Amino acid sequence: VICYATSNGSCSDLRFWFQGQTLPSMILEGLRNPSHMAIRQSTGVIHIVESTAAESTVHLYARDDNGYHQSQKFVLPFAPDHICIQDSNNTLVLLSADNAQIKFISLDDGSTTQTFAFGRACLEDPRGVDVTPEGYLVVTDKKAVRIVDTTGFPKHAFPAEVSTVLNWLPDPRAVAVGRDGRIIVTDPCREAVFVC
Repeated sequence: VICYATSNGSCSDLRFWFQGQTLPSMILEGLRNPSHMAIRQSTGVIHIVESTAAESTVHLYARDDNGYHQSQKFVLPFAPDHICIQDSNNTLVLLSADNAQIKFISLDDGSTTQTFAFGRACLEDPRGVDVTPEGYLVVTDKKAVRIVDTTGFPKHAFPAEVSTVLNWLPDPRAVAVGRDGRIIVTDPCREAVFVC
């Protein structure tokens, strides 16, 4: 199932698409400008970032018998370019190319648990982020998909790269990691989706 949020400026819809069919959509109250979304696989809770000129917030939507409703909301330290969920640690991962940072935010209280600053030597042009079942970060970067291990690293030190995959892609963008650990990457230059 593909899930995405749309907005007309006054309210937002949560839309679902499955095997070529559009499923019934749901109205999201209190959300006007959705920018990024991630779904926690273990619970199905949907995390949607809303960014305005004043601040960025993440809205958590849980599902019950009547559909999705907002269960939690908190302010983020910056407007992220990309987000994902680290399910094992109940953590939201924020990536900001402008700030050259990756932050880990606790979904229990919204506090920052780790921050990694990176320079061009580590990541040239980060475009997407997700987490493997083992907890490694998968970051699409300029002409490469980098896998890095963040465990055991001090704050503000960028972790070591474990490996590089799909380094022959000219323009890797969005990335997702399945429950089986397979990495899915889009590349608009190739007009294709790659799985490894």
